[in-house]
Amino acid sequence: MTRKQKPAPQSKRHAVTDDTGWTHITKGPKSTINTQRTKRLLQQETIRREPLSLEPYSQKFKTHYTPRWRESSCFQKLKPILEDATRTGASNPRITQCVCLGLGSPTAGVEASSWELAALLSLLEILGT
Repeated sequence: MTRKQKPAPQSKRHAVTDDTGWTHITKGPKSTINTQRTKRLLQQETIRREPLSLEPYSQKFKTHYTPRWRESSCFQKLKPILEDATRTGASNPRITQCVCLGLGSPTAGVEASSWELAALLSLLEILGT
């Protein structure tokens, strides 16, 4: 007779604050999160980040993320779909405001936030015309 294996317990998320004050959300049992190795990795990750103010980030966003997003195959495929939808839908309401939830900090060293922001702004531009 075979026995079913019990499913692994779900890992909980924990907030770990490093020496510089950054709080990282990690997943796993507390015993693995509070190890010296984990704290050292978080500290190294934080050290690699260069703090950006608004002006340098805006410049990098305009020269790097926006052009590369607009050249991407994803945007090239999405753009005609949205343009077609805005042309055919005369009853579509005009977008005057937008809220983006869960974007994260674009200056915290994680590039995903910058790519998401570039995508959002380009989509709003298309939908707003």
